[in-house]
Amino acid sequence: MTYQEFNQLAGAIGSLASVFALAIGGYWAYWRFIRQREGRPHVQFSADIVFIRKQGEWWIVEFVAWVENKGKVQHLIKDFYFDVRALLVEDAVEVSDDFRGQVFFPHRIAEGSWMPEGMNETFIDPDVKTHYSYIARVHESAAVLLMHTWFKWADENAQHSTEKTVNVPS
Repeated sequence: MTYQEFNQLAGAIGSLASVFALAIGGYWAYWRFIRQREGRPHVQFSADIVFIRKQGEWWIVEFVAWVENKGKVQHLIKDFYFDVRALLVEDAVEVSDDFRGQVFFPHRIAEGSWMPEGMNETFIDPDVKTHYSYIARVHESAAVLLMHTWFKWADENAQHSTEKTVNVPS
């Protein structure tokens, strides 16, 4: 084999190696960012209602939202709201078409934003579980509470929501 033939063979092998490396890199990017959704939010979102103490005819109640970023990138959220409704002891248990045939809770207890006045968005860093809290009072005549909470992703037009329903202690 002459030097010129060897040089041509080495160039062909180098070109094949480049094509092979490009194919492997493309497959890796597809696997990570399309199949595994690496760039998408990996968030666990939950809500809770904690009864603190009954004082007179009122319960002091903490409404809680937990957002945990299980992904590898920071995520921005905006429009982070909640709505708490009650079914009183004397209320009939009715369903509503507005809520897909679910039980209707006619009495609004509290509503608002989880974020401080003037803030419209916040962030959750990777591997961080963030706690949001709102303290309210609930009259002893309430039998069941329903909390609905939601937020929007700041970088896309998608919404994430969760609910929690609890029995009011007797």
